[in-house]
Amino acid sequence: MNPTQELSQELVREFVMAAHSVKPENIEKVKSLYNQYPALLNALYIKNTETALNAAGHSGARETAQFLVSKGAPLDIHAAAMLGLTEEVQAFLDRDPGLANAKGVHNTSALYHAALSGKTEVADLLPAQGGHEGIGRALHGATKFGHTAMVKRLLDYGIDDLNFEDWADPPYDKKKTPLRVAVEKGYEDIATMIKEKGGAM
Repeated sequence: MNPTQELSQELVREFVMAAHSVKPENIEKVKSLYNQYPALLNALYIKNTETALNAAGHSGARETAQFLVSKGAPLDIHAAAMLGLTEEVQAFLDRDPGLANAKGVHNTSALYHAALSGKTEVADLLPAQGGHEGIGRALHGATKFGHTAMVKRLLDYGIDDLNFEDWADPPYDKKKTPLRVAVEKGYEDIATMIKEKGGAM
């Protein structure tokens, strides 16, 4: 039986939604579903216009993204940035500098994905090519994962929207500023840095 014939959008949704999470049970769910239905690898969840790798990329789900890439999911600059793959991100920019400002799913920037990695050397590649868009959202992403060095670097870039509100962790009942996220997660050093720049709860 052709595995592509077995796929429904309900099944694709299940796979893609699981790929958003860093929880071990969801990582295992992605692996299990892939093993049953390999055609899910690059299947598009039409409602959200995203694949599982897109989902893992903008969620910072590193282990899931690594698994998907190892199975042949095509790497793009957003997933490469989230995974902290400096050489690969540079190669993308060498081929097309415009990718520094390319938007991923849910209108997320390459810089946002780099912020999720915590690797400042990856983030530095993007503003050098004009990729300054989405710094406020990138700050939120770096804060959510407690990447202190990345937060400092982003603040050094200069952020117009220091109080960008975004979802933090489930339940997604309220968007929060980076400062609120830092305080709630107990990231004191990050909270102090953001406060010093004028961040608000």
